[in-house]
Order: sequence, then structure tokens, then C-alpha cells
Amino acid sequence: MKNWESLELLFDELNEKCDYLVLRNYEHLFEEGFLSEHPDIDFLCDDPQKFIGASGSVPRGDAKEPFSRKILVAGEEIPVDLRIPGDGYYDEPWERAMLAGRRKLGNGVYVMEETEYYYSLIYHALIQKHTLSEDYRLRLRLMGEKLGVSGDEPLLAQLESYMRSHGYQYSCTEGDMNLKGVDRSLIKREPAKRAARLLRRGRQRIKEKIRSWVKR
Repeated sequence: MKNWESLELLFDELNEKCDYLVLRNYEHLFEEGFLSEHPDIDFLCDDPQKFIGASGSVPRGDAKEPFSRKILVAGEEIPVDLRIPGDGYYDEPWERAMLAGRRKLGNGVYVMEETEYYYSLIYHALIQKHTLSEDYRLRLRLMGEKLGVSGDEPLLAQLESYMRSHGYQYSCTEGDMNLKGVDRSLIKREPAKRAARLLRRGRQRIKEKIRSWVKR
């Protein structure tokens, strides 16, 4: 496992070898104490093999999760979550738009365009994390003010208006995300995944019935 002397050197290599961006929490990436507040780094990249080769990352934990990885920097293991277009983390067209519109910060790190970042954070906070923390509430309010977005409209309504205007959908099955109160027409239906989920539930019910019958 390659041991990078610094994060700066790691990003220099990534910039040369692959197209990527840091999905969130990059504002204080090189500051002391960053990893204690944000214990992992979330990347989106177009080619996972190029990213893995450039970063020297290796799998962490369960080998069944190949994009749950870790990188060694100055002797410290840094957890990395690697996302790719089509993985369902966001709608695939949205993920590709994020990469196509990425921008490079003064510190050499590629990130999303600011408007894209704002709506992706709303999606992350409301849909993927299930609850809106005070930290995210404050960040989104400040970002919205900077972008000139009306603070009177609820965040979910803002998000769905943006998604409709760009043709984006909620990309995962309903069991994977918090979809309470969302516009159901924006949910991408995935029949194969839904069928597999129903089959697993059916098998589980059968097992429970057998256990109940054996105990009698």
C-alpha cells in the first residue's frame, strides 16, 4: 500500500491521472483536524481503475464492497468512498453532469460547480442521510443566500424543482433512501431490483414461518 507524504501530493497525482471530484466537505480539506470532523473523503470519478491506480488505494472492510477503500497518507489510513456514474448514488445523468461541470480550486482539488454542489447537498442531507442536521441546515442557508436562492421555499421543493428542470430522478429503490414526502413521479423505477427485493422478503417470510412451525 503506497504511503503518500501528504494529501497535496496525492491530489497532484489524481489531477494528472484521472477525472474525479470530491463530493463534499472539501472546504477545509488540508487543514489540521479535518479528518477528525469528517472521517472519510467521498469521491466521484469517471474511471474507477484509473482512480485506484493513481491513488494506490486498497479495499477496506468487506471485500464485497470494492469501492469502499482506504488511502495511506503520512502513515495514517484515510477511508475513501468511491462513486461512479451509474452506481445509483445519484441519478446517472446527474453524476455525469457533476463531472462534466467540475471546477478546480486554488488548492488543486476538483469539486462541483457551486449550484450543482448546493442541490447535491440538499439531496444528500434530506434523501441519503434521512435527517437534516443543524450543521447542514446552516450550511445550506448560507450557500442559498450566496447563490441568491429564496430561503422561503422548503429545501425539498427547491431540490425537486431543480431535478425536474434537469430531468433528474431519485435513483435508488425506495428502501435505500428517505423518500417520505417526495414527488413520487420523480422516483426511478427499477423493476429488476424491486423484484429481487420482493423475492428476498418472500424468502425471509417463508423462513420465519418454518421456524414458527418447528417451535410448535
